Amino acid sequence: MCPKPSPRPERELARVRVLADELADLEARVAAVRAQRNKAMLDARRAGATGQHLADAAGIDRRNVTEVLRSATPE
Repeated sequence: MCPKPSPRPERELARVRVLADELADLEARVAAVRAQRNKAMLDARRAGATGQHLADAAGIDRRNVTEVLRSATPE
């Protein structure tokens, strides 16, 4: 005989869905703000900022600046 399936814990699953939706919204917001930061770093670079200036301003490691600038979409 097969074991009897357990009932779905609907209240707990509803909470998981709410939190998953909230997390998706936050992740989208983070992506949008990151894109704005990357564009601002590209603008600062074009204005003469060094890689170290950009790293200090963005609070990132200097070795990551090139990757950020590469990922920024120029106008």
